[in-house]
Amino acid sequence: MSVKQARRITIITSTFNCAKDFKKTADSIRSQSYNHIQWIVVDGKSSDNTVEIIRENNDIISNWMSESDQGIYDAWNKACRFIDGDWVLFLGAGDVFNDEMALLTFWNLAPEYCEQYSLIYGNVYISKSDGKLRYLSRKPRLNYWEYGRVALPNHQGVFHRANLFQSDKSFDASLKIVGDSKFMMQALQISGAYHIDIVLSRMQDDGISNNRSSVRVARREIKKVCKDLNIKVPLSSRLYAQIRDSFYLLGYTIIPSRLIDFLKQWNDTLRRSKL
Repeated sequence: MSVKQARRITIITSTFNCAKDFKKTADSIRSQSYNHIQWIVVDGKSSDNTVEIIRENNDIISNWMSESDQGIYDAWNKACRFIDGDWVLFLGAGDVFNDEMALLTFWNLAPEYCEQYSLIYGNVYISKSDGKLRYLSRKPRLNYWEYGRVALPNHQGVFHRANLFQSDKSFDASLKIVGDSKFMMQALQISGAYHIDIVLSRMQDDGISNNRSSVRVARREIKKVCKDLNIKVPLSSRLYAQIRDSFYLLGYTIIPSRLIDFLKQWNDTLRRSKL
């Protein structure tokens, strides 16, 4: 891809007391062979040395701030007013690209006509905080239902067309967990998504939406988002999601933690066997 043809990529990262994880992300971005990057970092006024690590990487950060916020989607909204790229990707602290060629390979495979889509996405490795692989999230099609809503790719593998961000209120900051899902669901209603079948990034599985105490909040927010967007989820899919979440919560209440860890490892092994 020539410089003239290259898309400018905006990466947005929100941080809060996560210096060690943020350094992983910074090192990954620094190593990329793709040079057309704008990196925006919004810190929630960390009290550890996160800001120090941000300053150490100031040469590759285009815009950054550190101030109190109302959560991740409020932080992302603050970042949106600085976007000057063609496509926007959100990486959390600790999320990394799959290798130093990931961005270059991804955009070399992206056809010119992909500009007609709202979202372009790749595959994402789900890993533990120590970097060990759990499984691959690969969704070549999004024409099915999951978790009581339409299927969505992991946001760490999704490029959003920049013209979707029209204001500093692009994300619904009243949501605690599914604000990114709502944004992608709205984008899909506009012009759909295009899948590029390579592993773009690796995400840690310890985010807020993976915390079992957040299951009830996520379920309530998903229902509200579907209603707000006039998405008619089939009854069978809603019941399946409700039963799944109920068993999830019940399991963590009555099943010993060691057995839960074993079941997770067994499930991850099955997922890896399908790679």
